[in-house]
Amino acid sequence: MTSVFVAICKRLALLFLAAGIVVGGGACKGKATPAELKAQKVREFRERQKNLARKCYQDLVTKYPDSEFADQANERLKVLGPPTTPPKK
Repeated sequence: MTSVFVAICKRLALLFLAAGIVVGGGACKGKATPAELKAQKVREFRERQKNLARKCYQDLVTKYPDSEFADQANERLKVLGPPTTPPKK
């Protein structure tokens, strides 16, 4: 009878431990790993660079529409697509 009680206690302890990990694991969702933070910074940097490129190409097309580079700037603007808004911090 004692061994049955011990086995039940062990199973209950494992069950509570598993439940604690599942419930407690939700608290870690808000924290990003260093690799995730770095990847996010790289994405934000690239998006800022694309937005700056869009602005420069648009300025070139607006200020110098007859330039030999205006057609190429228009093509690159089409490839870059519409500007995006940076994420709020």
